[in-house]
Amino acid sequence: MSTHLVLDFSTSDYIATGALIVSIISAVYAKRQSRSADFASHNSYRAHLAEHHQVYRQALRESRQANRGHLNSLAELAGSTLTEIVELVDRFDTQRSPGTSERPLRHVLLECAEMVFYAFKGQLAWQTGLNISMRIYRVSQIEFDLDPAEKNLLGSNFRQVFEQQHLDSPNVYQEIMLAHDPYFCSLVTQLRTRIDHSRFPEWTSSVQQKLAPFAVLHESKSSILKAAAESLEEVIDEGHTQHFPLPESPSLYASLRRQKTILDTLSYLNIPQISKADAHHYSNYASIGVAICATMLVVINSRDWGWGQWE
Repeated sequence: MSTHLVLDFSTSDYIATGALIVSIISAVYAKRQSRSADFASHNSYRAHLAEHHQVYRQALRESRQANRGHLNSLAELAGSTLTEIVELVDRFDTQRSPGTSERPLRHVLLECAEMVFYAFKGQLAWQTGLNISMRIYRVSQIEFDLDPAEKNLLGSNFRQVFEQQHLDSPNVYQEIMLAHDPYFCSLVTQLRTRIDHSRFPEWTSSVQQKLAPFAVLHESKSSILKAAAESLEEVIDEGHTQHFPLPESPSLYASLRRQKTILDTLSYLNIPQISKADAHHYSNYASIGVAICATMLVVINSRDWGWGQWE
């Protein structure tokens, strides 16, 4: 005995099935149309954004072109000035003699300056020029503030430590750590004890002689850079008030802020001016050398301020 399953479809069943299929197709089509509309709307928005922000791209391009020569000339002279000062210190080393195992004093001075630069590297990307300048200038007194902790805070891996700390706490003034880091303190102490104390006025005067050409060049560029920074600041402020606010083009916005920060900070650099007649009054001769060399590193590496990306 066999059983037969009979499917009995009425006209209404066929109509209902057809309607279901049509509704499914319509839903898929509507979804695709919605995506297409969203895509078209996004493209239209980006096109309007690019059009309205073209004036800011032009301002950035003009600022870069107008100031490239100034920045390059400062960086080149800062590089040669740094080399001359670092090489000069060996002539004042009381422990400099053939066959000694002492680390060359020029290496000690350069590493001190590098530690100072890396302490500021993160905030150089966004802090004001006046703020940075004042804080670097205070480094010229740091040998009187040494108070080493029992354990290294930085050590020879200071670059990685400064980077991670800045990423974790970007508002921290990292240079405060230097006076408490045993490694940095030992470097400054070496400078202070190995530079011939009887000749420290000569050392200070010689450093000033090496620095003089850069000081003259910087003075001639400072007002130009400051005016350029103020001009970009006005452009950025205007961009915030537009129908399409400037921050809606994040890459362009960051580039404008970056250019403004470089110009502003370099215009505010505090270059120590010590006459030969007054050199004997400056017992902070080690710190002065460190601060000046760190300032040269700031100028040389202006395109490398910040950690990874500009804030």
